Amino acid sequence: MYLSLSYPEVLPLIQSYGYGIWTPKIGGDYALVVKAPKETILAAKINGGFKIYLAPASVGAESSVVIISAFFDDEDEPLTISTPLVDADSSSYHMLEFFKSNEFNVFFFDENMRELLSYRAAADFSTIRDGIVRKRLMSDELTSAMLESARDWFSRRTEKDDEIAVEIKFGESLFRDDFFILDLDMDRHQFIGSKSFSHTSLERDEPGQYQEQDIVFLLQRAYHPSRIFLNPIKAVDGEEFVDVLVDGQEAVLLIQAKDSPNNEKILRTSVDRKRRKSISQVKASMDQLQGAVSFVKKDPLLRFSLNGKIVEIDVSGKLLIAIAVVKELFNDSFREYSDLTFDLVEKAQVHSVFFDYPELNMMTFHCRSEKKFLSAIAQIWEGAMEEGEFPRLRYSGKPDLTED
Repeated sequence: MYLSLSYPEVLPLIQSYGYGIWTPKIGGDYALVVKAPKETILAAKINGGFKIYLAPASVGAESSVVIISAFFDDEDEPLTISTPLVDADSSSYHMLEFFKSNEFNVFFFDENMRELLSYRAAADFSTIRDGIVRKRLMSDELTSAMLESARDWFSRRTEKDDEIAVEIKFGESLFRDDFFILDLDMDRHQFIGSKSFSHTSLERDEPGQYQEQDIVFLLQRAYHPSRIFLNPIKAVDGEEFVDVLVDGQEAVLLIQAKDSPNNEKILRTSVDRKRRKSISQVKASMDQLQGAVSFVKKDPLLRFSLNGKIVEIDVSGKLLIAIAVVKELFNDSFREYSDLTFDLVEKAQVHSVFFDYPELNMMTFHCRSEKKFLSAIAQIWEGAMEEGEFPRLRYSGKPDLTED
């Protein structure tokens, strides 16, 4: 069963979810929906399942629990997604009902609403169900702090915690998982530089173009497609000067993207090697952004070509922001990332920030306009200036869809 075709009416609900696990009713039965980055989904596929931990969380005198789903690309530091259990959110009570199940369907979606895997699965949730019943669900205003507390617990978990975690085991696949997605959605392909279609797959041996298009899809939550330019080419010499250009009302964004293949070999790479790769991706992005900034600053009437046509945009009077987007960031490497970014700031005299792809997804999920997106960047920038190091982004809850 391909959920997107069999029950399309449930897709708007899934689209409203951020990263996490969710338990909507589908066809009369509760199902498990996992919304996660491609690396996390691939880890689930390769391992034939994943684990769920009931993580204790506390803020002051308040205590509750958080669901942490772990996908073991690495035995000690697996990929994780955290799902809060909020008192005011009906989906948390649906999850309690779901945890009465022993067999169920599980569906995997990425942040751009592509259904990539689905299985019949089995698990014994009795310990998690009992643990939740004994705890108060958290209040909405404590969600961020509770998630941070739970993540801290997970980083210090013991072998016994691993042993009592619930293992979800995949059985029969509900549709073939060796497929190729051709996306013909015209609304999603209105950006400048589009071929009017795109294609993707879960496993990617050549990552670059896939990630750049995915970044454009995320940015369209905050910006009109007509203001987003993919792979602009300098008219003077025919060379691409940046991966993605956004000509906003208030600021111009120059975005340089770096990804790695999404396959088992890369997934099983040691955490130490992934950390070194992450730092090198930030460095390479900042080096390329320096050239892009220099080009844009030469003339406020920016002239470049796309799809064989010359484009001219006037960037005078707008703030220029250089943004690096890499595959993955590590909490213990933010000093190195920050030093590389401050180096670009000093050399190019430009505002600059960096994200990993999941962070950019969560930022655009919550900031659905240029005003909100730039406000978030301003907070990041101000925090970096005050502390001398860029902060790690943390978002939780549902996006604010109110008008600016």
